[in-house]
Amino acid sequence: MSSGQITEGRSVTLSCSSDANPAAKYTWRKKNNQSVVSTDQQFVLSSILSSDSGQYYCTAQNQLGEKTSGLVSVQVTYAPRPPSVSINVNDDHHQADSIHPDFSACPDYFFKNTENYENEQKTN
Repeated sequence: MSSGQITEGRSVTLSCSSDANPAAKYTWRKKNNQSVVSTDQQFVLSSILSSDSGQYYCTAQNQLGEKTSGLVSVQVTYAPRPPSVSINVNDDHHQADSIHPDFSACPDYFFKNTENYENEQKTN
């Protein structure tokens, strides 16, 4: 099995070829999905997404038969997604409560302190 890593948003082309007479027609599939993802000799994933990660294979077919390729593994790398934050509060009298803070409720405090810090850095 061959493999390749590609960064999210880039383009990748998977190519399939087979010596056949008459010429073969090609079909690309993603393993575990089995549905056809392309009927071209080249399968282009433009602006690739993390959900495109997986194993792919092609089939070459003419009226005399068909052959299936080995698997090619595509691994999409990507930057961190926005993190989620949670706070668990425990005490002896209550069950644990889960609080999900809304940081958009206090942007003025953050920005004022950031601005003051930047101004102090410029004057020092």
